[in-house]
Amino acid sequence: KKGVETLSQTLGNSWKNVEDFANSIMTTDRFPKISAKRLEIKGKTVKILGIAKGAGMIHPNMATMLAFVVSDVNITRRALCKVLRESVDRTYNMISVDGDTSTNDTVIAMANGKAENDILDLEDEEFQRFFDAFNNVNENLAKMIVKDGEGATKIFEVVVKGARSFEEAKKIVRTILSSNLVKTAVYGSDPNWGRIIASAGYSGVEFDPNLVDLYLESIDGDERIALMLKGEPVEFDESKAKMIMSRDEFRFILDMNSGNISTKGWGCDLTEKYVEINGRYRT
Repeated sequence: KKGVETLSQTLGNSWKNVEDFANSIMTTDRFPKISAKRLEIKGKTVKILGIAKGAGMIHPNMATMLAFVVSDVNITRRALCKVLRESVDRTYNMISVDGDTSTNDTVIAMANGKAENDILDLEDEEFQRFFDAFNNVNENLAKMIVKDGEGATKIFEVVVKGARSFEEAKKIVRTILSSNLVKTAVYGSDPNWGRIIASAGYSGVEFDPNLVDLYLESIDGDERIALMLKGEPVEFDESKAKMIMSRDEFRFILDMNSGNISTKGWGCDLTEKYVEINGRYRT
């Protein structure tokens, strides 16, 4: 009771209050994780604020992480629930640091209606715009968690396109992100196409490898290198590929050429520092 009474005296709506809360939930995090957006909904300015923590034991289906997303939008309960579930599936459930999970997983969304827009529901034309902004906040936070992964020096994005379904695309992305061989190749800036294709192959999704294209791309999309076309490795400039992979962030694009569904996820490299951190950890 005393703690609640003391904390209640520190409540406020300044940016410092936001930073204080973000810092208060950090454990092995190296930096606080905050993301915010503004947009117009039905003639009113709507604000979305997200705060998260997490750095280790991060794996799809959430992990040792917390995220709190608040908004002043006036929205129905069913619409907010749909936004939250679908966004979590496309953001926090599409990251991996080390392949380990825990029971301490929570994402909470709250909306108080203070923006005083006409109530937003699933059928409204502006529903998708709100979802996109809400999802952008969560995507930013999810990428910050990966960037802050224990021992991580870089993050990589995996895009699977041309899949037959979202579930198949998601399964392939998550398997590639979780592969220790892929993660160590990323650490060594090694464009090892075989490790990526192999992990896609054991993902449990059936596909024709003779249709698959694989590319390495800079995060801004200005530089792209084909690593495999129609299931066959191709000659490429290894020094240029290594240069792209030496950056803080880049992506692999795996085109299944079997459908029109795509999705993406984010992972980090696996380094000696990760072993050091967790080898010294004591409960």
